[in-house]
Amino acid sequence: MHTKVKREVQEMERAHLEREIAQIRRTSVWRSVEVGTYSVTELISQLERLGCVVTGRVRTFILPHVRIETKPRIVQLVDVRTQDLEAGANLRPLRVYQAARRWGLRLSTPEVGLHVMLRMCGEPEHKWDEWLRIAMNPIRTVDGEGKESESVLFPNRNEHGIFYLGVIEAGPRVVWGDNRRIIFELPD
Repeated sequence: MHTKVKREVQEMERAHLEREIAQIRRTSVWRSVEVGTYSVTELISQLERLGCVVTGRVRTFILPHVRIETKPRIVQLVDVRTQDLEAGANLRPLRVYQAARRWGLRLSTPEVGLHVMLRMCGEPEHKWDEWLRIAMNPIRTVDGEGKESESVLFPNRNEHGIFYLGVIEAGPRVVWGDNRRIIFELPD
């Protein structure tokens, strides 16, 4: 009897989660980007032509890890705040990612982050002082003082209106505040 009740509860939870995922898909596509269309060099050239500052850490540590999709495909993205995924004032990135997976969201690739920045730069009306994190597997970087960290892409338009593609720490000791915006992929 206990096993039957447990199974029914799991079925109800799964059905609830599936309804929530369906709701996310219907109403919450933040942007769609087409990946597999440009080389890394072409993407960076386009960003620079649009006036985007691409930091040295992105060039040195992230770009060598960008793998361009072999076939073009449309990727639908959602913009999620940490507090929407899990209650708590401050969360470690790994916990944020685990909560997102429970919601059916998945991590992006660095290529997606470059396309997000390209879209931001191509929208002159894009709001100022917007700071995003690309949900991706962190890549080991080193800052100007030699400090190593695990980082993800950090596209933003700062308070002065400058488009800026940098990195932000996402390692196991880092804590993200409860109102941080993180870009995830929706499953196909």
